[in-house]
Order: sequence, then C-alpha cells, then structure tokens
Amino acid sequence: MCLLCSKPWYHLSPKNNLLKVAGVPSLQSKVGTDSSPVNLMTASTLEMFCRQIRQRSEENKKAFSILFHNDIIGNSVSILRQELDSMIRVIYLLSIDDIDYRNELIELSVQ
Repeated sequence: MCLLCSKPWYHLSPKNNLLKVAGVPSLQSKVGTDSSPVNLMTASTLEMFCRQIRQRSEENKKAFSILFHNDIIGNSVSILRQELDSMIRVIYLLSIDDIDYRNELIELSVQ
C-alpha cells in the first residue's frame, strides 16, 4: 500500500500494458516486450522497490509498537523518523518530471 494514500502502489493494466503507480499519470511506464533504446522501467524493478518500502514500513510498525508499549521513547521516535524518510523519498520521486532520472533512482535504490 502507498504510504501516502493507502492505495495499491501499482497495477498492470492487461488492456494497454501500462504500469500505473499510485494513480499518478506521470509515473506510468510502458512495460513488456518493447525493445526500444529508451530506458523504460520494468515491472519487476518497480515491484521490488514497492515491496521494499512496504516491508520496511511493516517492520517499522511492529518495532514501533513494541518499543512504544515498553516506554522506549527515543527508539520509537527513531522509527518514526525512518517512516518519514521513506515518505519523503516517495514524494520526491513523484515530484521528478524526468522519468528516465526517476527510473534510474528507483533502480539504484533496489540494487
């Protein structure tokens, strides 16, 4: 789920083979068998990126709950900062108009 809107991060539309990310048109990339030299994001790269964000968020949710309920406030705040950092990264990626640069950043974060 998207940290921003609680909607699925992406879905593949079987009709037009477009990858739609969080409903934002500027983050749509064609995927599939296109062999053009243009750097198009693959579904697996974006899927891995989204999975990393979701897993980190789920781990942070569990850790925060344990830490907060045991009055370990300093580390609880640290977990909140990690979640805020993830949200800022996603917002930054959504704000980038250059799709090739955005895809490059996502690919680098997955590696």
